[in-house]
Amino acid sequence: PPADAPRRLLLAPRKGGVALWGADDGAPWEPEELGLPGDLVDRIRCLEMDVIEATQDTPAGPCLDPLQRARLAGEAEAIAQALGAIYDFETVEWRLPPARGLAQG
Repeated sequence: PPADAPRRLLLAPRKGGVALWGADDGAPWEPEELGLPGDLVDRIRCLEMDVIEATQDTPAGPCLDPLQRARLAGEAEAIAQALGAIYDFETVEWRLPPARGLAQG
């Protein structure tokens, strides 16, 4: 990764933003800026698009259908592990919009 890459990385795809963020400063990062392998960039981009397409706007905020969230969470976890193999495993976190029933609670 480049010298100015974040020390802690957050995988948090959402509408109107990128999928990767510096966990300490909230700065957005494009996967290509981090020098990630092409197949991992593709997986991040696919997760990003899947989350954007599946996110529903509700009065409580953006949320996902519980089944879709479970499916997407598995891929987010796998991508976080792959990112952890490149960075320090403890520095990669992931976050998705909450499941619909939980967003309203």
